[in-house]
Amino acid sequence: MISYAQNFEDVILWRVLKDFTPGFYVDVGANDPVVDSVTHWFYSQGWRGINVEPVPAWHARLAAERGEDTNLMVAIADKEGCLELFDIPDTGLSTFDSGTARQHGLDGYGATSIVVATTTLTKVLGQYRPTGPIHFLKIDVESYEAQVLESLDLVKYRPWIIVVEATIPRKPDISDAQVRKLLESANYTAVYFDGLNKFYVAHEQLDVLANKWYPPNVFDGFVLHQTLIKDLKIGALEAHLEKLSNEISVLNQNLDVSLAEASLLRAQVVSLLGSTSWRITRPLRWLGAMLRKLAEKRSD
Repeated sequence: MISYAQNFEDVILWRVLKDFTPGFYVDVGANDPVVDSVTHWFYSQGWRGINVEPVPAWHARLAAERGEDTNLMVAIADKEGCLELFDIPDTGLSTFDSGTARQHGLDGYGATSIVVATTTLTKVLGQYRPTGPIHFLKIDVESYEAQVLESLDLVKYRPWIIVVEATIPRKPDISDAQVRKLLESANYTAVYFDGLNKFYVAHEQLDVLANKWYPPNVFDGFVLHQTLIKDLKIGALEAHLEKLSNEISVLNQNLDVSLAEASLLRAQVVSLLGSTSWRITRPLRWLGAMLRKLAEKRSD
């Protein structure tokens, strides 16, 4: 397995759900289709789903990379309409929460305010969900998770697993009281906390998905996407260096041949200069040189 997710969420979910392949997911706050993606591995294994991403740049990448998913450029809220989004480009920090946006600003992240269309998660599922179970719902919307859940009819739609970011953005402090209350009242139980997200399971699926909730480990047999990219870059560099080394070796061989030829020529010259014929013809060479000089003076 290749893990693309930020905090091994895909490793945990794959361990629990791989026997149900191909399955179906819903990703609210999908962000990039590959980097830090909880769903990219599943997509590569034939799973399909719905990606909800209101930031135009991220949505464009999703549309380009996930042609067999449903990719929606909307925000999830308690009703249809419009909502102000604080977009922090090239990050996963964009938020609808003004307080969170202000804190990001204090930390040096510049935000751009844009207005995006909103709809409810209940309506999205009613329109785009195919027949069959929703195996997992992942929600990561930077302090707006409770509002997303409030827009979902958890009596009508019962994702087997709901993964919700449970901490203050970019901090380890847990801030999920409202989310926990909503999900517990809808008969979901928190089964695992990975330090960033909480994993909730619908009561009716607890027996099916039991005994698999523990940290990522060697028996999961995964490698990190970042490690593969690094190895590929190192491999490319090593291949380039090997090519240069081979070219240098050829140049050295050519140089050795040239030096050997030069040594042979030098030996021939030395032999010629020391020969009897060279000494005998010296006066003739001197006379020829004098005649050339006289000819040059006459031409001037």
